[in-house]
Amino acid sequence: APPRASLVLVVPSQKPCALPPSTQVKCCACDVAMAVVRMRGGIEVIEEARSLTGKASAGPLDRIESALGRALETGGGRTVTVDLGMARELGYYTGEILEIYEPAVGRVVGAGGRYDGLMEGFGMDVPAAGFSLYTERIHEARLEAGIDG
Repeated sequence: APPRASLVLVVPSQKPCALPPSTQVKCCACDVAMAVVRMRGGIEVIEEARSLTGKASAGPLDRIESALGRALETGGGRTVTVDLGMARELGYYTGEILEIYEPAVGRVVGAGGRYDGLMEGFGMDVPAAGFSLYTERIHEARLEAGIDG
């Protein structure tokens, strides 16, 4: 699997989506949300999500489309997969998130995303983005590729 640029998408609903299994009520927003979080692929995934969610997801989908468009213009987008179901367990992400996947080791070697609001605890209201690389996994990938060091 190639590296993934991802977006967590929340579809607003008037009905709660945490329905007990015994409930026979169909939750349309839940169906839409479940369909969207299963979407994974190229830039076509964005239009497919738009067709299901309408205006509810316009902002997030526009941002991911813009970022992917810039990556494609520079040649980097050919190895990016949009995964609308990816979520990171850290609560300070405020926008797009990403993972860097290395086929040589078969797992993620880096991750990051948007952290707007993170610096407020230090008295600064500034937008932020960042990522970290897992050096031990990068070392594994280099060894797997036959690169010393």
